[in-house]
Amino acid sequence: MNELNQWLFSQPLYWIMIVISLIIIITYYLYGARIIGWFGELWTKQALNKLPKDKYIIINDLLIKTQDQTHQIDHVVVSIYGIFSIETKQYNGFITGSKYDKNWIRHLGKKKLYYTNPIRQNYGHVKALAELLRIDESCIFNIVCISSNAKLKIKHDGELVTNITIADKIKSYQDILIHNPEEIVATLTQYNITDKNTKKVHIKNIKYIHCGNSSAVIQIKDLPGNMIRPGIMLYGYLPDESLKGKVNLKPSCVLKSKISFIKEVEKDTSISYGRTFITKRKSVIANVPIGYADGIRRSLSNNGYVIVDGMKAPIVGRVCMDSFMIDVTDVPNVKIGDEIFIWDNDKITLDEIAKQCGTINYEILSTISNRVVREIV
Repeated sequence: MNELNQWLFSQPLYWIMIVISLIIIITYYLYGARIIGWFGELWTKQALNKLPKDKYIIINDLLIKTQDQTHQIDHVVVSIYGIFSIETKQYNGFITGSKYDKNWIRHLGKKKLYYTNPIRQNYGHVKALAELLRIDESCIFNIVCISSNAKLKIKHDGELVTNITIADKIKSYQDILIHNPEEIVATLTQYNITDKNTKKVHIKNIKYIHCGNSSAVIQIKDLPGNMIRPGIMLYGYLPDESLKGKVNLKPSCVLKSKISFIKEVEKDTSISYGRTFITKRKSVIANVPIGYADGIRRSLSNNGYVIVDGMKAPIVGRVCMDSFMIDVTDVPNVKIGDEIFIWDNDKITLDEIAKQCGTINYEILSTISNRVVREIV
């Protein structure tokens, strides 16, 4: 064995292979993401080349400026059937989300990695193209090309394709929307920034680099970049129940209303639309003037409760657009004008409401409409 080692160490080819291996490892460590992204764009470019050249004009790596911002678009396809803004992503693994989410989630066992939603990212490119070309956004299609080895569970409206399906996807659009494709190509070519120094400035002009949401802020001490963007934790709520005990947050808001009407009803009386709730006894029913147009989820119909004078009062019947009903039979001395709490962060929390609705606290907070008066106390 020692003789074999001595022989290996004496061979120049052995050392050359060691050096090459180290160079490859270091290069991948430093520039792996760029290399993978470059290959992804190359494969998409090859797939787009399958489009008939007499009908489709392809522009790769377009960099345009609108007002004070630059936009780098991986591929743009121009035809009489519309303009296609294409964002390429080399993802792998199991990824979940929807077209409306800020981030998509890559699942690695129990770990989760968060990616910027490329559909929303590419929508910014669509708007930039519409502004530059002075055409309606309906003529520009948002397409995101994902590597075929990724397993996606994404709710979308057809924006996602792979290198295998992208050409057929583009050819499926047959309505004539553009009558001057050559002029559009000329405009894009004219405004395409090709100077390398300008492209470097495009990258340097990104003033704020951040990848830290509430969850990252709580869990990671040394985040990269020069800014963080805590979201839900600013309201005093945790992004996930698994983070309880890791940070001391104080909820900043409650959602409340007042009883506007009270009525005693007999047994077997139906309450609200569709007669989905029938009283099982003589009951006292109160009306609360806040409904699904204000952000109260319809999934709370006959499900959950509110707090009246420190006591639980179940929601009965369907939640209406502008109101819902509660059973206050067991709440003594209740009267019109009494405050009720949809959540008070004590006897009922935002997270409890979210569970009752089958969703997350983010969605409950973000869907409280502008009709609800905000008071700072």
